[in-house]
Amino acid sequence: MAAVRAAALEGVSYLGHALPGIVVGLSLVFSPRVVPGLYQSAAVLCFAYAVLFLPKAIGATRAAVERTPPAAEEVARTLGRSALSTWSAVTMRHAAPGRVREEPRSLTWRWAMRVAGPDEARELEPGSCG
Repeated sequence: MAAVRAAALEGVSYLGHALPGIVVGLSLVFSPRVVPGLYQSAAVLCFAYAVLFLPKAIGATRAAVERTPPAAEEVARTLGRSALSTWSAVTMRHAAPGRVREEPRSLTWRWAMRVAGPDEARELEPGSCG
């Protein structure tokens, strides 16, 4: 059941990658009418950035976690570590270098989107340059 929820949450997060920024922006301009105090607030801006850039962060993290050798996790579990302890001590330590390596590329793409615009920034999208 947890795997199904995780897969659903990941799938929903990728919807932000499919939506153009203008669609997200317009939806956030018209949706705060339900809660008037949110209009033009930092919370709405943070939510918009999360919707637009969370898929890129999830993709980089997922790729780094998938590179963790299953044997290392199995050894930790065999030696008596709990699932959470194995995840934090083994999986995240193996994934940290990949995550650190991918984050600057994602930040560069975000910066290019703000400065150059979406057409020019597509050339810098994470994963597009070797």
